[in-house]
Parts: sequence; C-alpha cells; structure tokens
Amino acid sequence: MAAGKRVSALQMLGDFADNTSAHGVRKLHAKSHWLFKVIWLLLLLCATGNILMQVWQLINQYQRRPVTTKTTIHSRSLEFPTVTLCNLNPFKYSKIQNQQFPMETLRRFSKSLNISLEQFGGTPQTGLARVDPDAANDTQDDYYTDEPSEFSVSQFLTEAPEEFRMETLLGLAETSDIQLLAQPISELLVSCTFAGSPCSHSEFSWTYDLDYMNCFQFPRDNRTRSLDVYSAGQLFGLSLILNVDQKEYVPFVTPSAGIRVAVHEYDSPPNLMQKGLTAPPGFETSIGIRPTVRIHQPDPYGNCEIDNPYGDIQTCERSCLEDLIEIECECSRRIDNPEFGICLWRFEGRHCYCMFQ
Repeated sequence: MAAGKRVSALQMLGDFADNTSAHGVRKLHAKSHWLFKVIWLLLLLCATGNILMQVWQLINQYQRRPVTTKTTIHSRSLEFPTVTLCNLNPFKYSKIQNQQFPMETLRRFSKSLNISLEQFGGTPQTGLARVDPDAANDTQDDYYTDEPSEFSVSQFLTEAPEEFRMETLLGLAETSDIQLLAQPISELLVSCTFAGSPCSHSEFSWTYDLDYMNCFQFPRDNRTRSLDVYSAGQLFGLSLILNVDQKEYVPFVTPSAGIRVAVHEYDSPPNLMQKGLTAPPGFETSIGIRPTVRIHQPDPYGNCEIDNPYGDIQTCERSCLEDLIEIECECSRRIDNPEFGICLWRFEGRHCYCMFQ
C-alpha cells in the first residue's frame, strides 16, 4: 500500500471479509456467482439469528434467578425438638369451686342443659362464694335459652368453653394465678424417660396457650442434659405416662378427655390448635416425626427473613391474625401483652366482640 493513498470503505470491508475467522462472511465475499452469494447470505443470517435467540434466552433465564433444589441425606445426630403437652381440661374442678364467676357460669349451663351439677364430683353447697342473681342475669348470653327450638348443641360446645374461661379469668386477681388453677405437672406426669434415661417434672416448664391455656413443655430453657438423638425409635425418644385426672374435669365445658400434643422446633410457638394431636386416655399413642430442613435464599432471590421466629406458615399467619385483632379491636388474648388486658374475642360478620378482664 502506497504511503498517503486513501483506501475506500468497500475495499476495507473486502479485506476484512477475506481475513476474518467467520467463515460465512469469507465465503459470501469470495463467491463470484450471485446464486452462491444468496445461499451463503441466507446461511449467515440463520446462524446469526440462532445465536441472538440463544443469547436472549440465557439473559431471560439469568434475570429469573432460578432456584436449584439439592437433596442431601446425612447420617448424624439431631437435636430433639420441643414437646408441648396440654390437658384438655384447663382448670381443676376442685380449684374453681370457690370462684364466683366460673361457678355461676356452670350453674347457668346446668340450667340450660337441665343437668344437675351435683353428679359432677358432688359440688358442695357451702363454702362457695355468694352469687349475685342480678349480676347473673346481666351476664346471660343470647344462646342460653329455655326454648328447646333455639338451643344449638354445636353452638353451645363452641361458645360455652370460651365464656367459662373468660369468667374464670375475671375472678383472678393476677394473670399469674392461671397456673395455680391448673393441674400441676407433678400430678400430670406419672413416668418419664428420655433416650432410655429417667426424667422428672423439673425438666418441664409451664407455658400459656391461647386455646388450651395451661400447658407444659419439654425440655425447659435452662436444661442440663444433652438432647442429641443418634437413633430413631421409641427407645431413643421421649416416653411419658400421664394422668389426666378425669374426675377433676370441669363439666359441660370439657366434653372430651385427653392430652393435646404438639412437636415443634425449639424456641418456636407450638400452634396446638392447627398442628397438634390429641392423645386419648387409656391408650398408648406413638408419634413419629421426620425433620425437614429448608434453607431459603435471601434477597435478591426472595424476600425471606434470615431470623424467622416461626416454624411454619400456619404459625406465622396465626400470629399475624392476633396482631391484626389487637390493632382493629383493641383486644388481646395474650397474657404477656402489657398494652391490652386479657380478653376473649369472636367475630360475627366483619365485627369483633371482646369480653374484657
């Protein structure tokens, strides 16, 4: 090439086509016949379109941030979960007989059902708190009626336990007295073994549940023994013999006897109403579990929180419901909420009704 001589753009493109590694472009320029040029042009355009399509698919796949699930089976020790036990009878019948409000409620139930209280443990007529008849008439609910046609057994079994629990809470000076009316763990627990070693009632802690009130959890927070489990089976788990003390069941409001059991992750709410199991008295009940660990990726792959206090979606939804009720109704069932007093609530349509302590 002579110095200072300008090269045309067409000649530069021809030199590029002759020396490029893209074979389709080189063939397109080298062929002299127009038919071969058209064929190589079509092949070049098809190849280029295929490349662009694959690049576009890869970009879309990357932006979707797909998740790959990897399942791995490990043979190692596992930490034993928390076991929550609740007697279906929240209060001992002998301990509430000196409480004015709950006993008056039971008398109204007895009148509605036309069943005498005398046949339930021999309710004494002396030593009871004096009942005000006018106050009893003021607290009469609409669904307690002397008209048989308006009486609903299913509605009674649903609403009577809630009213009785509320009347019992009304008679307590402190919310801490709830535990004093219940069956203690020393009476409930007859025998206890864990991983082949004996355990005692001191390894259980008392907890309050929104639905079953007085419950006990194993193990307690300040435990001393190791809870690592190396093998599956009944001999390596928790084995209990329990005494529900059925003669102490409160009439009318506790239609069934047994223990409500929930097995859940340590330091998480038990959610006994939705995920609990009922163990009837007089039978052996075996509960086997298999842990499933899910690790969710944080942002930008999702909006999961790393520190989640809930063990499952249902427990989280239940806690959110309680939070919304406290905001909308200014009413709470939680005894550890200092902003609201203890109350029981129920919904009728879109309105909530609360009975306060």
